[in-house]
Parts: sequence; structure tokens; C-alpha cells
Amino acid sequence: MFSVDWGRWADDPAHSADTFDSPIDGSALLTAQRSPKSAPREMIGSIKADHWLAKGYAARSGTALLPGTAYVSLAAQAMIADGATGPFKLSDLLALRPFLLPAGQDRGIKLHLTKRDDGTALDILASDRWNGEPCHVLTAQTTLAPIPAHERPAGLDIAAIAERCPKAETPALMQTAHLAYGDRWYAPATTLFGEGEALAQFITPEQAANDQGYGLHPAVLDSAMGWALALIDGYSEADFWAPTSCSELRIHGPLPTTFYSWVRIADAASASEDSARFDITLSDETGAVCIEIRGYTLKRFDNVADLLNAPAPDRADVRMDVPEPTIPTAEERYQEALSAVGLTSAEGASAFMRALATNLPNVVVSSVDPASLAAHEAARVPDAPQATADDAEGAATRAMPENDIEARLLAFWEQLLGLPDIGVEDSFFDLGGHSLIAVRLFALIRKTYKVEFPISVLFSAPTIRACADLIAKRIGSDGDAGDGVDQANLKHVVAMHDGAPGPGTPFFLVAGCFGNVLNLRHLGHLLGGDRPFYGMQAKGLFGGEEPHQTFEDTARDYIAEMKQVQPQGPYMIGGFSGGGVTAYEIAQQLKAMGEEATVTVILDSALPRRRPLKAIDRVMIQLQEIRRKGIAYPYIWIRNRIRWELTKHRGTFEAAETEHQFHNAEVEAGWENAASVYDVQPYDGRVLVFRPPMTAHWTVAGGRMVDHQRSYVFHDNDWGQYAANIEVHEVPGDHDTIVLEPNVRVLAAIMGEILNEADASLQKGSPFRPSSHHQAAQ
Repeated sequence: MFSVDWGRWADDPAHSADTFDSPIDGSALLTAQRSPKSAPREMIGSIKADHWLAKGYAARSGTALLPGTAYVSLAAQAMIADGATGPFKLSDLLALRPFLLPAGQDRGIKLHLTKRDDGTALDILASDRWNGEPCHVLTAQTTLAPIPAHERPAGLDIAAIAERCPKAETPALMQTAHLAYGDRWYAPATTLFGEGEALAQFITPEQAANDQGYGLHPAVLDSAMGWALALIDGYSEADFWAPTSCSELRIHGPLPTTFYSWVRIADAASASEDSARFDITLSDETGAVCIEIRGYTLKRFDNVADLLNAPAPDRADVRMDVPEPTIPTAEERYQEALSAVGLTSAEGASAFMRALATNLPNVVVSSVDPASLAAHEAARVPDAPQATADDAEGAATRAMPENDIEARLLAFWEQLLGLPDIGVEDSFFDLGGHSLIAVRLFALIRKTYKVEFPISVLFSAPTIRACADLIAKRIGSDGDAGDGVDQANLKHVVAMHDGAPGPGTPFFLVAGCFGNVLNLRHLGHLLGGDRPFYGMQAKGLFGGEEPHQTFEDTARDYIAEMKQVQPQGPYMIGGFSGGGVTAYEIAQQLKAMGEEATVTVILDSALPRRRPLKAIDRVMIQLQEIRRKGIAYPYIWIRNRIRWELTKHRGTFEAAETEHQFHNAEVEAGWENAASVYDVQPYDGRVLVFRPPMTAHWTVAGGRMVDHQRSYVFHDNDWGQYAANIEVHEVPGDHDTIVLEPNVRVLAAIMGEILNEADASLQKGSPFRPSSHHQAAQ
């Protein structure tokens, strides 16, 4: 055995360049997106000079502009490019300035997409120039989010609406005194007006019906939303009305060729008020709702020129295409210098073979003299922190510690989170806290105060002040270290609902193969309003005992604690990732006991042992990799293999340094051992598989799909060969993010509806009454 100490590797130019390297297929206006490492994510496209949009919606003066509905279309195209397949909504759509389309010129589009707790913030920008330099200017912004399955609206009674709208009007395009329309815009086939509401039938012309890739056709949508301006009290064709905002658009499905538009005045709208708000519903011929529009606001202009002559944008709304120059920090200059002289893939592979030939126990491979590198490292001086203008204001507004315990915990948080100026009322999770930091925090509290808390304390006490109150109740308010240790009654069951849960049957969810439940807190929060929600964490997660080595033993111990919380069934159980196998075994054991699991939920869990790849498929994968990565692929494979070997051996020597971490490796090893010996048996109970969209990293013989882990991809994750009563639900996200915001909201909506239906079918005489151990689990 010998070891290799590697120097700096050169950055791969193909991956370090921040370019739009991922084409967008099937979109009419978007062409490419920036690689996922970019933050925020960006998509680009353009309106060509000869595109029908560039001449289909123009002022009589000749200046063309995008209709406001084009922003909705761009949002739909972005959602589709992002892999979304279900209903979605736009919230707080705001048109900041007109998107002008000068005659004979292309104009670029750029979308900025930023993930937030309430969805994805979308900024829509138009190419422009600022002080002679290329830039993009913010023209509109909104927030995108999926719509939960249970929020499907009731259908319209078209006949009843028509009866309330007795006055038939001659259909016509609106605002033709100000605008010239292309052949995609059209008038309704019929229009009926009533008191504060109107109904129209639209039949989409062939030119628009044949357009593909728009998600929602901007001209069709504009026609369907803008035909009923006559509802405005005092409306005159001499005035020009333009949309400025919309509170919410809910897209439930595509518009058919023939559809209805039901328009209502949202509040008393008058031309003298210079603005009007509408609610609009678009449905198919049966009344099934396709699109809901709420708070669609238009502003009155004396003429279209007032809109076109909008003031110049503020500097804050300008995004320069080439970032304005900044002075690099010392650390940035140092790292750039190292990358410039680092090892390439080919050099590394050659050096490894030469290192093998030396027969020495330890070899250093570096393109920089190690002694010089060590001297340079020792001489590095970090850049001085820059003071901000908000420092004084921040100190005045954040909550400060009021006792010794809070002050000491504040120091812990700042040390572990790497953040200054934390307030004692700030949430651990909002500050970026995660599972590894949480365990180190608990270790410091245990070492300092000689008290131990279950992991669920972070859900009920996520702030410094709340944690300090818990410690004070144990040891006294003076903050001196105590000697009592909390002996938790429950090792595996962790309450994850907020406050008092709803009355439904409890739901128990087994953590993944690493055994910790922190990534399931979002799901617990969303489902906890209907029922108690418990995570099931692994034995040995915090050290001190050996993890389970079989799924049978795991299920037995989990059931014992489940019965302390809920003495009698029926039960509702599930498992995320590797925890799905344990949940399946729990269902089997409950059945053997004469109990019932009304539902067993499998959140993207694979079978414990997957089908091996056939030899022909392995060959096809290697050939595809060579075509994808070129002749350097063998060298890349060797380098990656070397790094993997080094990481594997390094893990052996670093095992002693994990005192303040979850014992993930030990728990995972126990899970792997259990998987190697587990014999999956048939099960006839109800099994629900939730999985993200199927994706293929490789396509092999027979068109079969293989994922990046070199496993075959199946519609039901291959559980169907054992589970006779199986249902499959596709949810947005990937394996890790289906339980994280915002995707978890879709998952929770579907799960919640199914669990509530299961509760109703049980026809219990009274709601679930928790045992005394229910309080202990919290």
C-alpha cells in the first residue's frame, strides 16, 4: 500500500465558465439556461425582428410592444423548462415598464429565477444599454409556485351566467383606435353583458392554434382578458387602458380551441378613477376551469404615447451584462494563481502511473514546489472585514441577550453558523442551520450545561431565547452547569408537528438511510395541522449504541415506540428514501400482529437490492460516456477513481473526529448490511409510491432508462413486483428536494388528501386520543 498527496488541480475551463450551456427545447421564446450552479438561475431568449409578436401588438405610431400576457407566457415556458408538469400560479405579477420592440431589431429576454420559501421569484428583463454598455432592464416580476391538487376549483355553470347576462353586444376587438393587431388577436364569437359581469365565447383562429411552445399563447390570452372594458363605468374608446398588475393567475390547464371567458368587475370601477380591477375565469365548453385570474388591474392613459414614453429605469433595475469591475480580494487572487498552475487531468493520470513505479510508501504530486506552497499558505493574511452602513441600525433592532445562558448560546450560534449580529429571537433554520450544525450545537450544550435534549427541541424551540428557557428550567436561571441528564422515554419517535396537531390518525415517517429526520420538518409542518406527525430516527444516530443491522429488528423497535404513542391501530406509516424499506417491513409485521396499516407511503424509495445491469447495457453506457466526454474520458475516469480511493482511505483516519456529528456512516453501514440480507415478501396492503419525474442519464438496450447511479428506472421504483395494491404519484423535484420547499407543498397536498380520505373511510366513532407517551414524544 502507498499513499499519494495531491497538489492543486487545475479548474476545468468547460465547467468554470459561467455560460448559458443548457439549451431549452420546445420553447417558443427561450433558448438556453445557465448551468444550475448559477445563482439566481437564468434563462435567455429573444424576440426576433420578424417574429409575429414584434409586429402584432403595436401603437398606431408604429412602435410595437409586448402585451402584458407575454409575461404570463414566459412564466409558463420557464416552468416547463424547469420540468414542471402540473398546475401552477403566478402571484403579484407587476408590470414595471413597457417591453418595447423597435422596428427591425431583435430584443433579448433574460429571466432570473430565485428559490424562496413561498415559491420561485421571477424577474423578466429586456436587453438594453446603460451608459453605452450592454445590460438588461427589469420590466416585470412575479412569484411562481405549484398549485396543490386539492385546490382544483369547481366548474362554472355557463347557462346560469348567461342567464344573468341578457344583453348581447356585437363582438369586436377593443382599443383599435390606439393599437394595430396582428392576425393572432381576435374578437369573441359571442358576447353577453349583465350587471358587473360579462360572458364571451372564443374560437381560436387557425394561425394562433397552430403556434407551439408558448405554454399559454400571449395573443389568445390577451384577447380573452381584454374584451370586456365596457364594464367600466364611463368607458370611452378615446382612452387607452393598459394592464399594470395582477394579484394572482392560477393556471389549471391549457385553453382548448373553443372556450368561455367570464369577466367580473372586482370593485366599483370608474373611468374617473383612472384604474379598474377585474376577476376573470376561463373555462372549456363544459365549464371546467382552465385559468383563474384575480385582481387584474388596468390603468387609464390619455393615449398610448403616455405609456410608451415611460421614464428611464432606476439604476437598481439595471443588470449589466458584463459586471462592473471590482478589486479582487487577496484570497481570490491567491486561488486564481493556484488554479493557473494546477494539475490537468492528463498530467494527473501520467503522474499517478509514475508514482506507482517509485515503490515509495508516500509520494507528493504537485505542479508547485511543496515547500514554496507551505510558505505561501503560512503568509496568507485574510482581507479585513468591511463595515456596512447598516451596522448601527442592525444592532438597535435585533433582540439582545438578557441573561448568561442566552449570551453563551449566542456565542455558540455565531461560532457554528459563521454569522455575526444574530438576535436571540432569530430562527435556527432561517439562519441556515442544518442537521450537522444542530448536532454540534447539542454537543456544546451537553458539554457546558450537562443536560441533553432530544432532536425535536429544534422544532419546538428554534430560537436562542426558547432554548435558553429550556436549559434554565433544568438547571436554574443563573446559568451554572447542572448535573442532571434528561432520560428520554422515546429514542426513535420524534414529534414534528407545530403546536397542537389536528385530530386525524397519527402518521409515522421513517427517516432515510442516514437516520435523521431534520429534512422532513417541512412535511411535518404542512401535514401536522390535520394529524400528529412523527419522524422515526435511527438507533445509534447520536452514538453510544450500535445501529440496527436488520430491517426486521428496526421495524420491531419502531413498532414498540409507535404503540407507546398510539396503542392501537389502524396505523398510517411511511418512509423517505431508504426508510421506505423499513416502513414496508413495519407494515408486514403489523399485519402479522393482526393490526392494519391503512396506508404505507414510500417516498422515492428503491428496493434494497436493485436489478443488476446487463453486460450489453454496461457497454452501451461506456460508449455514451466516451461520446459525451471525448477521448479524455479514460483519464477523467482514472482521476475520479484515484480521488475516490483517497477519500475512502481518508475516511478511515478521520473517523475519530466525528464526536460532534451525526453518526451517519455507522447508521448507513447498518442500513446497507440490512439491505444485503433482507428478503422482500409480497404484501397486499395499500402502498403509495411518491417519486419525482423519471429521468434517464443513459438510455440502453430496448429503450430502458438508467439513472446516474447506474440503476434501471421503473415507473413504480420496481415495488410493483411485490406490492399487489400499489399507487404511483409523480411530484415535482428530485430525490432530495421532493421533501423540501417549495416542492414539498405539492407532496403534502396530495398526501394530505389521501390521508384524510383514509381517515374518513375508517368511520371512527371519535377522533384519535393521544396516550401519555404522545406528550413525551413532543
